[in-house]
Amino acid sequence: MNANANQGGTNNGPTVQDNEGVRINFVSGIAGSPQSGGDGYDAPADDHTFNSHESVNGALVSFFTKNGAAATIRFTAFLDTSPLNTVKATQVVEAITSVLVTVGGVNYFFDADGTQGSITVDFDPLNGAGSVEISGICDEDSVAVFANNNFNAVEVVHAGGDDFALGGYGGAVPGEEKFISLDAFDLALTDSDGSVATIPDGLSIELEPEGVTVLDAGRDESGGALLGTAGDDVLVFELADAGAPGSESAYTVGDGDNLGVANFGQSGDDVLDLRDLLQGETSGTLTDYLNITSDGTDTLVEISSVGFASGYDAGEVDTTITLLGVDLGSDTAAAIALLQAANQIITD
Repeated sequence: MNANANQGGTNNGPTVQDNEGVRINFVSGIAGSPQSGGDGYDAPADDHTFNSHESVNGALVSFFTKNGAAATIRFTAFLDTSPLNTVKATQVVEAITSVLVTVGGVNYFFDADGTQGSITVDFDPLNGAGSVEISGICDEDSVAVFANNNFNAVEVVHAGGDDFALGGYGGAVPGEEKFISLDAFDLALTDSDGSVATIPDGLSIELEPEGVTVLDAGRDESGGALLGTAGDDVLVFELADAGAPGSESAYTVGDGDNLGVANFGQSGDDVLDLRDLLQGETSGTLTDYLNITSDGTDTLVEISSVGFASGYDAGEVDTTITLLGVDLGSDTAAAIALLQAANQIITD
């Protein structure tokens, strides 16, 4: 590995060239004082230790291309079960099932072979190896890879085109650490003579970092849209606010002539919190609960809190959310993936 403060590769430059690659293992508690240089890396000899392999999904890498042209890059994800302080001793491939490619701030989501913009994606180019090959990667583009199961290592291999270097590392689904809601606690009140009155579930605790505003998206009779702030907003939707499915009492966010959520995603890191509203969902089954369409300007999110019985049915919708000024398209699965990749939706 050859690297400077901003880029990494396998050769001087640094660059990654034809049929070369870089492996990224996700571990915690890494320590030691490995030596620079040499023909290889011997973990025990180079005093390299770590506490555990860390499972991830949505691992993201950004790239620099060296000559202003496009590169073709192959990604393979692994679940590495090697003993501590070693890698690749025992591992299995976790087939990559979808990718999110960001080009100049524009996100392209793929879960099948195809082309969007300048990017072409080929799933399983090695016939059964579980890899994905992406063509058209240029300077400062990034790629996030997803699998059905978590993984803890990714190999990034030069498969054609321009030489490249690896830049930033991160995740397209960084988690839900922004907002934590704890279970309610019984509240005991003791008066001066020692009598105790207990209020079941009388105390609830919600933790939020500085700069985050939690907005109750419950029924509002004041009129107008639910307005987001200039900072980070968490819009909380609760099952108690859902109406009768398919009826006029089905809950619609906002009130009056301007129904919906305004300013969502326009500034700050805004989130739809659907954990209480949706019943029995997982991050992989949201298409059973949501139907997302767009008119090119606003996006309508129709929700069945218990899940559609057999695909979308307007008669089973009990909550609707209109994101004003947000165009997520009319492919529900792709729209959900964009919200998840941007960390704009929280579910159980």
